[in-house]
Amino acid sequence: MRAWLTILAVLVSAGLAGPLPRAASFIDCAEDSAWSEFRELLLDNARQGYPKNKELLALAGELLQASEAVLAMDPKVAYGASLVMQGFFHNCNAPPSQNRQAKPASCLYGAISALWVVARHGHPERHSLLRHAEFLLGSTMRNALDFLESSSWPITSVDVLANLQAVEKGQDFRLPEELSQHYRTPAGGNAAAAISATTVPMSFKHAPIKISVWEIGVHASLSAEPLQMWSRLMPKVEITHRNLIRDQYPKWLPNKCETLYSHARLACDEEDDDITELFRRRIP
Repeated sequence: MRAWLTILAVLVSAGLAGPLPRAASFIDCAEDSAWSEFRELLLDNARQGYPKNKELLALAGELLQASEAVLAMDPKVAYGASLVMQGFFHNCNAPPSQNRQAKPASCLYGAISALWVVARHGHPERHSLLRHAEFLLGSTMRNALDFLESSSWPITSVDVLANLQAVEKGQDFRLPEELSQHYRTPAGGNAAAAISATTVPMSFKHAPIKISVWEIGVHASLSAEPLQMWSRLMPKVEITHRNLIRDQYPKWLPNKCETLYSHARLACDEEDDDITELFRRRIP
């Protein structure tokens, strides 16, 4: 996971996506007084280096308790998305003509930050707290809800994921300053230098995808057409096929290999064995 977090941190700090636009109000929860108060306390705590703070912890606990129902996983909904996740997703996809977003059931990023705060203060169930924070970021939705770096909340997904890993390894809680040093980019913040300094582990280098196809049917040209299309549309996929249509070719077809399987990435299968004979006898 460290390599993945390093790449994530590089992309964020290198600013590869250019300057970020001002976050919408539902992201910062600017219109909710309770969550706004918590955000300001957390920002002040961040400026001090994230020391333990009873007032911040108490407010985080109160807000989480008040929002428990809308933060819980809903097994009846796609991806198990909680009510607050559903509202956040809806607001993210609202058409431009919709001037005001729907009022969220609670504050998604505030809840994630509050879970982090409670975990940071040594809660015995910090693994469950951070795992739920990961879920709220959209772990079951391909992380489609993770725009934390575009918000004014000081906590990022790196802080959640790295500490989730730390818990699983029996390590101490790690604060954002330490993580920013651990997953830092080269001095100067140059995007090109950051990318060149990031090595991709062998485990990220996947073996080629291979597809094996048994070609069966009574219309040779139609059965060969998908093979031709796949060869063109999936250049990084290796396609092998068994041609089990032998007697259905038109008599006038001079050379099926040149006519139907001419693509450079296709091999014309002309093997004759027991399987071929079985299909010749059983398939009209």
